[in-house]
Amino acid sequence: MPGALETAPTFAPPHAISWMDRLTLWIDDLPIPTWTFYAALGAATVALGSVFYPVDEPEIPGWMLTILTPFGIGIYHWLRVSTERLFERSRAALDLSGSDIEELKFRLRYFPSRAAWVITAIEATYLPVYVFLGEEAMGYRHLPMAALIPGMAMWAAGEAFMWTLTFQTIRRLVLIARIPRQLARIELFRQQPLHGLSAIAQRGALALFLIHGYVPALQLGREAFQDPVYLWSLVVGAVLAVSVTILPLLGTRRVLVEERRARALANGHRIQVAVDALELAVDAGDQAAIDRELKALGALTTQKALIDGAPTWPWAPGTVRTFATTFLIPVGLLVAREFLARSL
Repeated sequence: MPGALETAPTFAPPHAISWMDRLTLWIDDLPIPTWTFYAALGAATVALGSVFYPVDEPEIPGWMLTILTPFGIGIYHWLRVSTERLFERSRAALDLSGSDIEELKFRLRYFPSRAAWVITAIEATYLPVYVFLGEEAMGYRHLPMAALIPGMAMWAAGEAFMWTLTFQTIRRLVLIARIPRQLARIELFRQQPLHGLSAIAQRGALALFLIHGYVPALQLGREAFQDPVYLWSLVVGAVLAVSVTILPLLGTRRVLVEERRARALANGHRIQVAVDALELAVDAGDQAAIDRELKALGALTTQKALIDGAPTWPWAPGTVRTFATTFLIPVGLLVAREFLARSL
């Protein structure tokens, strides 16, 4: 996938892109498959955490600190690339000039640089305070600084990516919610161009729930559902996931509902006219007119079934199944971890 920014000659980027986006663009340009890079990074970070951090003394295994880095980078990278691809599928529904559509695409893809540095600075400040002053992190304080500092740096980077992803997802929500005002073609029976926009929101929801459900569940294991902080995090993740999926599409759904109502009213009027004409034909004994009106009624009845069955949420098929699977991921991880713990 190309890593260089592709812009129209008249397009001026509205802001500098974040260091996270620049890192993922650099990964795109590597002469190896992306999955190979993340597999190698994940293996290296797990090995680093397992070697330099104790497993039993702290509440959180050492490798969990370092694995946050490839996990955070990877999920951020995946969402940026998928957003670009899905947006391309929806361009046919947008009535925007070249520079306007490039700006929208740019904002959906890239997070502002200044905001990213603020998030990074907050994480870099918070983690040392947590490790050196927090009671829950007492197990790490006896470690040599040569091991502790790189671990905190990797932990901070992973957390920065995940919090940036959270804010970027909310930002995408706002951008997608504004799009219906600029859409020229929201068509009841041609919703495929809209599926790309809805999928951007859905994948953002998936990422948020993984962050708020997957990571804490993996860290806490069997004690996850006994921890009020994790339960609160799970609730927040679920609420964010549902909100990110539904809220950006309310404007589009409103247009689709209005179009379906208008078509249903017009169809009902035509059916009434056809029924009145059929009655007149029957009274007159005009067989040709009767056949003609019966044929018209059949076509109008088929049209009514199509209108009544047309969806008003611009979701691709399988959305509900995907969401159900996503919500079950943390539970499945807990069960798998408990099974492995009892087997070993």
